[in-house]
Amino acid sequence: MQPLRGNLGPLTLASKAPVLSWWLAGGVSAANCVAAYAPKGAASLAASYTNLANPGTYNAAPGVAPTWSATDGWIFDGATHHLLTGIIPTSGWTMIVRILDGTTGGVATRCPIGQYTGGTTRLHLYSEAGDATVGYGNGNVIFKAPAIATGVIAVAGQVGYRNGTADTTAIPAWSGTATNQINIGRRGRAGTSGDSYYAGKVLAAAIYNVTLVLAQMQALTTAMNLI
Repeated sequence: MQPLRGNLGPLTLASKAPVLSWWLAGGVSAANCVAAYAPKGAASLAASYTNLANPGTYNAAPGVAPTWSATDGWIFDGATHHLLTGIIPTSGWTMIVRILDGTTGGVATRCPIGQYTGGTTRLHLYSEAGDATVGYGNGNVIFKAPAIATGVIAVAGQVGYRNGTADTTAIPAWSGTATNQINIGRRGRAGTSGDSYYAGKVLAAAIYNVTLVLAQMQALTTAMNLI
């Protein structure tokens, strides 16, 4: 029997595989990753809630459960679906999310992940801020056109990122103390009125208790796109 030939070598196969512990790409310290979720490729909806960085701590929990598939991850309806993380952030944190098929067109404010206590006490990302922009919030919020339906958006300290590229600088600084937990699928304010529910798919998300730098944000974006 002849050995297999052609483009099936280990380097070729490895290049197509997801990055192991993708949430630590770019040399991120494990101590700084508060939570990492990868519903895309999970074994089940229940398994998709696991905090991969610290299983059993800050696992996601359904407020109103989204639908799910191994191909598309969590699928949020833009009206009631949301997940609770139990994580209450402070100033200077980093948050990153990979989304797919989000609703855009200026029809509503859409927030795939966030916490909002009020004013300049917030950490959230808008994929569609109602005026055809992305909203990056870490303290206050800053908006940048165009809106994004599919891709990776993030905020690290006072800088917002779109697909690994810095998209903003000097987001107004954080003040006050957060009292609400980070939600996935909505903005995460107290109650539900005007809470910016997200309509679309979330494939992966991660939260860090430090401000990551550009090279780390680029590496994380690349790793998340391989999930």
